[in-house]
Amino acid sequence: MKYITAEEAEASLKSEHYQNFISAMKRAQEDSIKFVAQHPDITPRTKSNFVNDKIRSYIREQYSNNQSYKILEPHSSFFLIIGKIAARFKKLRNSRPSNIVTGQTTLIEMQQLDLGEEMKSPTIVNVGYVTNKAGDVWRYKISCLIGKQLLWTVDITPDAEGTAMPVPIPETDIPPQAGQVKRVHKKAQ
Repeated sequence: MKYITAEEAEASLKSEHYQNFISAMKRAQEDSIKFVAQHPDITPRTKSNFVNDKIRSYIREQYSNNQSYKILEPHSSFFLIIGKIAARFKKLRNSRPSNIVTGQTTLIEMQQLDLGEEMKSPTIVNVGYVTNKAGDVWRYKISCLIGKQLLWTVDITPDAEGTAMPVPIPETDIPPQAGQVKRVHKKAQ
């Protein structure tokens, strides 16, 4: 299977989509700040779920009335179909999606998720945001993985004038993903 390159993704997504993606993520961030102020006891996971739901809502709002694009929601996942690209919206760490490992997330990471007759072999890309520890500084990126291998990532964070300026990031500039921690439980005696 041939996967699209960062350059092909940029040509397909162009700045129109970048601006829509950033707008949805910024609005979700603003909503989350208000939500956290009203509910200071929420967990980081609840906040992430809130942000993800808001991003999905804003993407639906921006794309659902346009016949050129399709939104698919198989098994509680969310994909915006743009040509041969299936874009999913996620919080990213080191340009990789933050996921609980399931059979479906494994298929997505391996680029093997079947999205039906119309999208037999899409290239699945992660459109997402990266935050600092405080959660108040956001950067916006698009990345493509196969398994644990990062094929490419593009930083679409707007410049000072608010224009999304795609900047391909060489794979070597991305720190490796932390290894999985294996939990060891003591046997009851």
